[in-house]
Amino acid sequence: MKFERLEFFGNQDLGVYISSSQDYAIVPRELEAKIKKVISNTLDVEVISSTVEDSSLLGSLVEMNSKGIIVSGMINDDEIEEISKTNLDLDFISGNMNASGNLVVSNNKKALVHPDLKKEDKQKIKNTLNVDIMSTSISGVKNVGAAAIINNNGALLHPKTSDKKIKKIEDFLEIPIEVGTVNYGSPLVGSGAVANDKGFIIGTRTTGHELGRIENTLFVEGEEE
Repeated sequence: MKFERLEFFGNQDLGVYISSSQDYAIVPRELEAKIKKVISNTLDVEVISSTVEDSSLLGSLVEMNSKGIIVSGMINDDEIEEISKTNLDLDFISGNMNASGNLVVSNNKKALVHPDLKKEDKQKIKNTLNVDIMSTSISGVKNVGAAAIINNNGALLHPKTSDKKIKKIEDFLEIPIEVGTVNYGSPLVGSGAVANDKGFIIGTRTTGHELGRIENTLFVEGEEE
């Protein structure tokens, strides 16, 4: 397991800028080459530079796992061509609710999704990512992608998630769950960090206690796939 503390564009919330699977990370075009290299080395992925809707908020607009990618339907043709370099299945969520990275958080088997998503969009997520899905909020946050970090080993949730909700999500995901914060107390852990089974990237203000909670939850020795 590797980790790195970084800051993008003066912002600690790195999870809003990067979407990652086990093999790829989609990152803003304007990131410096040396930072892209750090991302590649830390997550052990191929880095693809792009935008969605001409926005650099790729972590908020893209959700991906090793099977597929769900992206905002506002994406343009050039951006589709760039993201298609992954050779993964690709589908789109359109309408007013289209920030896929906020609406969905997944690993290679399961996904949590915004409870108000349309039935057809939930089916797209299920088919494209090849996952079972659960509609839920996390501590009242419907944008589950902002409130959770999930890989194939574990999940870290918003610190105020109730014991009842933790048990419900843990039973569904079938992986260990903890609660915590990132970036010196931010409860929106999914917005604040990006992780796969091989490493994670987090803001420079993240404390040692926060790092330890992430490591113990997502990177149990011998559990990486």
